[in-house]
Amino acid sequence: MGLSKAGGTLSGSEASNMQPVCTLRSAGEAMKRATALLFILVLGLVLPPVLLLAEVDVAATLRQASVLRQRGTYQQAVDLCTQALAEKPDDPDLLTARGQAYSLLGDYAKALADFDQALKAKPDLLLALYGRGVALQGQGRADQAKAEWEEVVGKANAALEAEPRTASAYEARALARDALGQVDAAIEDYGRALYWQPNNAALFARRAWLYAAQGQADFALADFTRALQLNPQFLDAYRGRAAVYAEAKQDPAKAIADYTQILALLPNDALTYEDRGLAYTAVNDLPKAIEDFSKAVALDAKLASAWFARANAYRALGEFDKAVADYTQVTVLLPKDPSAYLERGKVYQVIKGDLNQAVADYTAAMQADPKALEPYLARAAAYRQAKRPDLALPDLDAALALDPKAVPAYMDRGWSHLDLRQPDEALADFTAAAQLAPQEPNAYNGRGYAYMVKGELANALREFETAVRTDPNFAPGYYNLGFVASLVKDYDTAIKDYSMVLQLKPDDASAYLGRGMCYSATNAFDQAIADYTKALELGPPNAIAYLNRGFAYMTKERWVEARADWEQALALDPNGRVGQTAATNLARLAQLGH
Repeated sequence: MGLSKAGGTLSGSEASNMQPVCTLRSAGEAMKRATALLFILVLGLVLPPVLLLAEVDVAATLRQASVLRQRGTYQQAVDLCTQALAEKPDDPDLLTARGQAYSLLGDYAKALADFDQALKAKPDLLLALYGRGVALQGQGRADQAKAEWEEVVGKANAALEAEPRTASAYEARALARDALGQVDAAIEDYGRALYWQPNNAALFARRAWLYAAQGQADFALADFTRALQLNPQFLDAYRGRAAVYAEAKQDPAKAIADYTQILALLPNDALTYEDRGLAYTAVNDLPKAIEDFSKAVALDAKLASAWFARANAYRALGEFDKAVADYTQVTVLLPKDPSAYLERGKVYQVIKGDLNQAVADYTAAMQADPKALEPYLARAAAYRQAKRPDLALPDLDAALALDPKAVPAYMDRGWSHLDLRQPDEALADFTAAAQLAPQEPNAYNGRGYAYMVKGELANALREFETAVRTDPNFAPGYYNLGFVASLVKDYDTAIKDYSMVLQLKPDDASAYLGRGMCYSATNAFDQAIADYTKALELGPPNAIAYLNRGFAYMTKERWVEARADWEQALALDPNGRVGQTAATNLARLAQLGH
């Protein structure tokens, strides 16, 4: 029995225990990836998926091409426009519509060819000029793309000066400003365009994405919903609304409904299965989440983020071998990403107890991204668990070189110094942590522990008091206060402190053991027996608890129970001081004829 360091964990970096702490997609990634820059044209009614026209109706073809793009059926949009262009090969609007579909397919060379031909026929066609920017951006030619979009803004300004009611100019300028990151101006232009085109679902959807990016979730939901009222098959609007429900509104059930609607329209979309799986994970329906992740990887075996998400779900369900297999698959697909190595290492360390494999995984994570902080912290924790704090220290030094303000690194380095009986160095690290995070009770707890090692009980007491004053619910601080009080034989105070621990953590076996020892010291043997019994129920077999409960039973002349407990203590610690004390007691009991 001894002091409580940090709620029973080895170090601050291990506080998350088995909960995955990283994903392959950052928060909001669903929004970022769900939509490309939208190409917007005036929409009409939803038409059948294939039109066979005796004579090309350009306006109808453009409306249907827009609908097909909104459904995510980009190749059908290309085919439709190609069919119409066979009769009208130089029509700039048809060329622009096909270029938009090519861009959404990622065929930027063909998209540029179409936009160039459209602009040759109609040099002031702003949507074609905007589309050129999108295609150039897709090819990685960011500076050229920016120049195109700035030209769109300039030409739109000129058009609007000549005729302020030109809806297409507002539309094109909104798109260009959106692409240039001029969010507030783009939102304003979308609103003006919608004044003239109130039934344009794509305009509502595009403005909704900007609202979402600005954190204006309610406005975003209103616009996505209006877009879906105008076009119930608008995939991107469903995707956007689902992302807002899942992330901004924390309403995964509604997100699940929207993802389900997308899958009804696009049943083989791996990304949507993954997104719905994440939403199921958020409502803790892990079997359904795993089912969706499995469908995602079946449709796209290279979708690393779905493998990673399924690994996390398996891990949460305790299916650790399956989790390891999926993390391994991620390392094959993304050998330069540290996430899977890191999470697989945690399974090996915490669950399987394979510290060598854990260290190997953390090392691989460090090699994959030498500037990532967490692998250094994780490997240091594994070294400490392996009783090698000397190996942990260089990793923690490296972590602090990466981030001089990394409080967990100072904390873990402090504990490593204490493992090496270096209390002054530990005190310096815990002090640095307290200065960086004055509301972190573990920092004061660490300082108190260092003072205990130095034999300075008064200073230790002060630090533990600061810890619980900083966080009145910090159970380790109360435990340590109780421990110090028991050392100076202030048993009543110790009992109160241990009782506070149990109020906060009713399943803390160490607190029951500590309080039981204080009850024994004050001859309250019935209470002591109850506490030792609870400690043994909650914790692993403990020789001290058996030894002390045996003594308490002896004072009550319960000889059979006393003998049984001392035999257990001897079996647990046959060569140690506790076991030898139990052996001595058993011998005396035999001499007394019991």
